[in-house]
Amino acid sequence: MLVETNQLSFSYVEGKPFQLPEVQLREREQLLILGQSGSGKTTLLHIIGGLLAPKAGSVHISGQSLYALKGAALDKFRGQHIGIIFQKPHILAPLTVMENLQMANFFGKRDGKRNETLLKDLDIWHKRDQKVTTLSEGEAQRVSIARALANSPQLILADEPTASLDDANAARVIALLQEQAEKHHAALIVVTHDQRVKQHISTQLEVGGTR
Repeated sequence: MLVETNQLSFSYVEGKPFQLPEVQLREREQLLILGQSGSGKTTLLHIIGGLLAPKAGSVHISGQSLYALKGAALDKFRGQHIGIIFQKPHILAPLTVMENLQMANFFGKRDGKRNETLLKDLDIWHKRDQKVTTLSEGEAQRVSIARALANSPQLILADEPTASLDDANAARVIALLQEQAEKHHAALIVVTHDQRVKQHISTQLEVGGTR
């Protein structure tokens, strides 16, 4: 099993923990996590991604207990095994497109051999030497996807990737994520409240309740 969670709970308010559903995912499988704002779906994504430690429970990625790792060891593991695409492009404005990918390579201790192919696949190779501040919203999103994939992660996590897109572009982004996940033999988890995505990913998990 590539991803396995067990009895996760979290609390934003002391004394008011909430339970999160179990997630089990094999290599190359895809999962859609649905839920309204405040349902805990992004919290679950951040816990699986090693960004937010749970109050209780465990997360295993490729057999590694994620939160048994601390500090730099956790950062290194996340950089090498997990690619995260945030709702708003999480890229560094002072750097060029290529430098953003190279920064990810540096922190993940990878060689960056896939960077050229990634940028060509995402149709932004011609933008490689441009600062990200010059990009359109769609181009910046593709750079964010490329950066998440730069270290050939086993697991790709996408948080609300279609939230600000029209129907046609929403479908393109989901297809792009699925295509790249398949190409890199990675598992894919998409978290969204966007009901349009349901038609693209058949395995679905509904997160209910509120924080």
